[in-house]
Amino acid sequence: MPRLWVSLHVPVDFVLAKNSRPVAVEQWLQRAAACPISLSVWETWRERTDLDSAISALAKRLVAYSAGWRHIELTNMSVEIAQALAESVELPQCLESFTVVGNVLPLSAVKFLDGPSLRSVSLQSEGNLRVVLTLPVAWHQLTHLSLKSFNGREDALSLDDTIVLLGRCSRLVSFCVTLGNTQLPLESSCAVLPFLVSLRVDGYWHLPSASLKYMLDRVAMPQLRLLHAPTVNSEHEGFSLLSMVGKLLFLEDLTLSLASLTPQSLLETLQGFPTITRLSVIAQVSTWGPQDPSCGTSRLLEVLTETSICPQMHRLEIHNSIDLSKTMLDAFLQARVKMESAGRLRRLIITFQRADPWTHFNIPDLSLTETQAYLAQGLEISLIPMGNPGLSLPGSRTGLPPDNP
Repeated sequence: MPRLWVSLHVPVDFVLAKNSRPVAVEQWLQRAAACPISLSVWETWRERTDLDSAISALAKRLVAYSAGWRHIELTNMSVEIAQALAESVELPQCLESFTVVGNVLPLSAVKFLDGPSLRSVSLQSEGNLRVVLTLPVAWHQLTHLSLKSFNGREDALSLDDTIVLLGRCSRLVSFCVTLGNTQLPLESSCAVLPFLVSLRVDGYWHLPSASLKYMLDRVAMPQLRLLHAPTVNSEHEGFSLLSMVGKLLFLEDLTLSLASLTPQSLLETLQGFPTITRLSVIAQVSTWGPQDPSCGTSRLLEVLTETSICPQMHRLEIHNSIDLSKTMLDAFLQARVKMESAGRLRRLIITFQRADPWTHFNIPDLSLTETQAYLAQGLEISLIPMGNPGLSLPGSRTGLPPDNP
């Protein structure tokens, strides 16, 4: 019976709207008994102070059962919730994951982030995320870490901070970060992550390719399978992952941006990773206009029409395309569907944007008959105009069956 009560969501304003609801929350926690519980607490942003005492009382009710927390998620954490957490004296022995969305500064006073079972920390911050460097977290036992900032570039982690932090997290399996200051440090430490499988790196605005290269040169990740790193390159010298081929032997899932590549470096990068099964490409980073007209979607498909490049690719996603011709699309599709079944493309998604606000979408006119013919061969195709949900244009195919009239 207690397993019926092992998950609880607490929308604070809703709970405090009736006197009976805080009592019901406590009864729920009591019924969970000895079973570890997943708890989420959601607060709305407020200027009112008349609820402070009520929130403080509710927070104390929740913290009284902290010994049974397995997963906890706090959204828009108030001062009252933070204070109750700071005053908690009982260490949650079974706490496995901790997520905060909003202000993370109050976490510096929380004592239970070094619990013996903690494996996952996710912080999505509105404030200065650098506070994580001082948090009393058992970094050495974490397997999953996500650090995102959406308040300003100066509040996100710097490249140097990130490498320092990774040096504390030797057991990580997945890591996701938004970088603020991407300037290359004069000196930096190194890190070894022998178990890391997934790495997602974004810049608060854009991620310079030199910053990604700097990180990959200083952080060893021999087991990496997934790399999400859409970079830009203002110098246009042509970023290439070719130097990392010997270090990323098992890469299967790659996300990159054409904004940091030249036609030659694109070819070199894709040639270097024959194990890729999923490729996601951002064709355009800026809202209007290409970064490099010679290295767009057409060049990408020209390279991939050679089936010895990415021979195991099952899924291809291209986002924000503006320059694809029907001839190039046909050549690519015909080459890929003729491959042996083990390496045959099974899913193609291309989203399109307009070259400027006054032009039409340039979507290849792939007929429904052609789409169904490819589907019969095991390839599902979606060609989708961006920014127009539900819009049906000539040549656009979502891969879904048409609605019944």
